[in-house]
Amino acid sequence: MRAVQKTVSRLCIMAAYSGHTEVVKLLLDNNADVNQCGYTGATPLYVSVQQGHTEVVKLLLDNNADVNASRSDDGATPLYMAAQSRHIEEVKLLINRNADVNKRRTNNGATPLYAAAVKGHIEVVQLLLNKNTNINACGYTGATPLFMAAQQGLTEVASLLLDKNADLSESRTHDNATPLSVAAQNTHIEVVKLLINHNADVNARRTDIDATPLFTAALNGHTDVVQLLLANNADANVSCRDDGSTPLYIAAQYGYTEVVKLLLENNADVNRRRTFGGATPLYAAAQNGHTEVVNLLLNNKADVNP
Repeated sequence: MRAVQKTVSRLCIMAAYSGHTEVVKLLLDNNADVNQCGYTGATPLYVSVQQGHTEVVKLLLDNNADVNASRSDDGATPLYMAAQSRHIEEVKLLINRNADVNKRRTNNGATPLYAAAVKGHIEVVQLLLNKNTNINACGYTGATPLFMAAQQGLTEVASLLLDKNADLSESRTHDNATPLSVAAQNTHIEVVKLLINHNADVNARRTDIDATPLFTAALNGHTDVVQLLLANNADANVSCRDDGSTPLYIAAQYGYTEVVKLLLENNADVNRRRTFGGATPLYAAAQNGHTEVVNLLLNNKADVNP
């Protein structure tokens, strides 16, 4: 008898996955276990949410499906899957049945809000925030929903999170990178503007390369980001990395003429040496054959014989 019930329950998972509402109802009426897990540890509710079968989801919830039952292989809940997949109706149904909005996946520590933010699902983010989800809950890397939105240039999501008082200073654990740091690194100019307008620290350092957002932007030749950071009091002469390179030195080394111009216009020290080896920006530009930069530095009183 138990083997028969198990078979019926497995059939229920298959029917739920395929969206066959009447079949699911018939199986439930014949004692299928509404919370029976399949081979991946997913319940009928999980797979129906995953596939966006709203009517099946309603039926299962009305039959006391466990709203927080997580998949055994990664700990993802139905709400997590709905949030990640932008299944709005399923998110609403699960929240209204008191799904745990802060329950984390076991394999990466991510919450439903994190999953929605990463994907740029603004409607889902709003629904979750309205239910008092932990706005700063981070995954195992220490990245918050705001960090992920900033990293991927999701301006609308970042704006919503900031309006709900997401922590600007919360940094990723392994390198202390802030949302502003990764937005600057990836040239997400609108997100950079947004973060600065919310008083993000423009001189906060990340520890893996000991660099500020300005240094990172200069390193990658992101002229617009450099200009914006300088206009908001970023330190043009900060020494970064273990060799003491400045933003001007690194821009000169890579031949980013427009970045060099901006830095010089904002009082970057044209003769500031690296702490390792003592090389100047002029030396770096000359060594790498960047004629325009060499000329620009000379016109700004770079010392030929430091």
